[in-house]
Amino acid sequence: MKILQVLNAFPSVQPGAPAWAAPGIVELHALHLAHAFAKRKHASTALVARNDPARPEGALSEVQHEGVRVLERVTHQDYPDARASWIDPRADHDFAGVLEREDPDVVHFHHLAGWGPRCIAIAREHGACVVATLHDVHALCDRGTLLRADGEACAKLGADCAECLGHLPLVPPADGGERVERLRAKQAERREHFRRALAQVNVVVVPSRFLARTFAQAGFLDGVLVEILSAGTHGVLHKPRVRKGGRLRLGVLGDLGPASGASVLAGALRLLARAPVELHVHGAAAPPPALADAFAGLPVVFHGRFDPRATDAACAGFDVLVVPSTGFENRLGAIQDAFRCGLPVVASDHAGHSELVQDGIHGLLFPRGDAAGLARSIQGLLGDPGLYNRLARDRPPLASVDAIAARIEGAYTRFARAARPAHSTPTTPTTQRGAAPHDTLP
Repeated sequence: MKILQVLNAFPSVQPGAPAWAAPGIVELHALHLAHAFAKRKHASTALVARNDPARPEGALSEVQHEGVRVLERVTHQDYPDARASWIDPRADHDFAGVLEREDPDVVHFHHLAGWGPRCIAIAREHGACVVATLHDVHALCDRGTLLRADGEACAKLGADCAECLGHLPLVPPADGGERVERLRAKQAERREHFRRALAQVNVVVVPSRFLARTFAQAGFLDGVLVEILSAGTHGVLHKPRVRKGGRLRLGVLGDLGPASGASVLAGALRLLARAPVELHVHGAAAPPPALADAFAGLPVVFHGRFDPRATDAACAGFDVLVVPSTGFENRLGAIQDAFRCGLPVVASDHAGHSELVQDGIHGLLFPRGDAAGLARSIQGLLGDPGLYNRLARDRPPLASVDAIAARIEGAYTRFARAARPAHSTPTTPTTQRGAAPHDTLP
């Protein structure tokens, strides 16, 4: 089969272009899938929207990255209006052109940022099997957090929200109540575009039941076939770590964004001020500016941007992975990698963490946003090496990327067309399960 994986980012090897320091988790997952598909005799190409203001918008180039063919389309994110952040007729046109040239059997969307939801209907129109992986809540919230300004989870899951698009401009400009009402209207329109787009895919892949429930509660995925599949692990399965006592080194893999629970982490360390613990952050060179005072004087080492390809080396430098997330972000891959590296995990009981971490068996869970609860969990591991060793030893079974690729290949095979008449001009978009064609909404 010919597989086209669609993403909003990927490592660039363009001559003269600034090299990206590292891929993100989603891009690395797509890269590993491409390698796994190659082993299974499939041709996998990555189609990437690359933000590069120095190059003409829409410019398309082809590169090779770690044996994977990558098509890069340049996009500019200086949106004139909020609506342009998800509706881009030029991106639709260029995407359709790529499909005509590449003629893939399968189009697998890993992210729609830089492309927009109408590309799903364009792929269905072309006759390809369409799969979408919901790695995060981007379809519900442009910021990808589903957090209110005060840091609390959005009770309406992005519905009737004026904050999701609040960082974007409006044309014509508006202030006060008028701006709020117009942002709410645009957010409602945005959600409807994404909802109808996802209703047209053959299979939606979601990394956790928690995320699937979140989308279902928001009114998405009705009548859609959903597969719950993790990203899978890639790399050596290390022996469980053994602890005899002494200083406990805590680790974070990923940035300290708004949904990361950074304030919870700082609060817990403050409560453990006299304990022999230290924190190693792989993903940030410094604390968020708003939390600079909260982290001041704490035993924290910031290692800078995290390269997921160097997970093993990072994990070798600490004893416990801490995942204090308060938002709807997906850091399940980091948890799986910690298990693979033989480490126990301390995580908030939120965002699907409990689907991987059974409290007291594979690690420890604490209530979302509870700094004191996190401090108690850390103190428990610090004072009981036996507990630490048991948690490290009793890690759960881990699926490999190859095993996950085999499952996804099954979905591809089930829905990929056996034969399709050649066509040279666009046809009417296919409508499935009551979904509207991509051009139904203005």
